[in-house]
Amino acid sequence: MEHHVSVILVSPEKPGNLGAIARSIMNFGFEDLIMVDPRTPITEESRNYAVHALEILDKARIIRYPNNCVETEKERILKKLFKSFDLLVGTSCRIFKERTMHRIPITLREFIEDMEAQIDPSSLKLGIIFGPESSGLPNHVLKLVDILVTIPTSEVYASMNLSHAVSVFLYELSMLLGTGSSRREDIPLSSKKNRALLFNFFNTMVDFSSLPDHRTHRARKSFHSIISRAHVSSRELTLLLGVFRNCVEAISKGGNANRDN
Repeated sequence: MEHHVSVILVSPEKPGNLGAIARSIMNFGFEDLIMVDPRTPITEESRNYAVHALEILDKARIIRYPNNCVETEKERILKKLFKSFDLLVGTSCRIFKERTMHRIPITLREFIEDMEAQIDPSSLKLGIIFGPESSGLPNHVLKLVDILVTIPTSEVYASMNLSHAVSVFLYELSMLLGTGSSRREDIPLSSKKNRALLFNFFNTMVDFSSLPDHRTHRARKSFHSIISRAHVSSRELTLLLGVFRNCVEAISKGGNANRDN
């Protein structure tokens, strides 16, 4: 599925975060990183954190403000950059008061649900904007975003590390846009026929357990529920079948005598 998502970092401060964010961008199937007025260069630390995502760092777009740039000039530069996006999403850990209506955030989950309601969210060109680690997005950026989103966290420590916040946001977007890979697709799941064999072996073992009838029924139902929820692979189920078959055979040889004692 084609997608158009850019991670936009405004005045990032920590070189390690640059690399970790580049790695997250590649982890979740995205490509575009934009840095506006970075307060740190891309360093060896950045590259160490990026690991195999160096190409994301190398092709990152860097936009610098002129020396002694005033806020109105910064706003003009940002407006030019933002003009190419259909939707600009700002991020914040702060819940602003009602009097600042343009800065009342919705949760990340609410944002994803709103996007799911779009006819084709993948057709939108999205800019996801993150502020500097020490202070968050400044006012001249906040007033340019279309939506402000927050990731709910503990009141004990509400502010997430910048790279962690980017990772959580991109994970949710990757689930929506289908850019991630589950890897389970390469693992064949067990067949219904083999699961039925396993249930039969378990039922036989329960019969030999001398449990009261009501607990026998619950045990069978619980085991069925556990296996059904577990998405057991074909190989895993084959191993279980071998163990259960051997146990049933062993019980069958001496089970009746044991139950009579």
